[in-house]
Amino acid sequence: PSTPTEAPVDVHADVVIVGSGCGGAVVAAYLAERGLQVVVVEKGMYVSADKMPQTQSFGLDQMLERLGFVPTSNLSLAILAGSGFGGGSTINWGATLMPRHYLREA
Repeated sequence: PSTPTEAPVDVHADVVIVGSGCGGAVVAAYLAERGLQVVVVEKGMYVSADKMPQTQSFGLDQMLERLGFVPTSNLSLAILAGSGFGGGSTINWGATLMPRHYLREA
């Protein structure tokens, strides 16, 4: 469906890809190019680039699991876990560093 719904939806596909991140998106494209019917499921919400507020509050509220606090079972460690359409590439793109010029020229 083009709009979210609570009603059950029948979907027929050859392959279901769980997660729309770098791995899932590449595999989905590869299989679709070879003629398979592919469905990608993602628990994170989709926000188009022109509607994406570049604020910390939006990121904490909408793009991190449990507002960014996912503890281990004994509460000894908290894990920062993202969730969004596009997977880790959407969540972590700002943490990337540009390779040095001599690596790009190789």
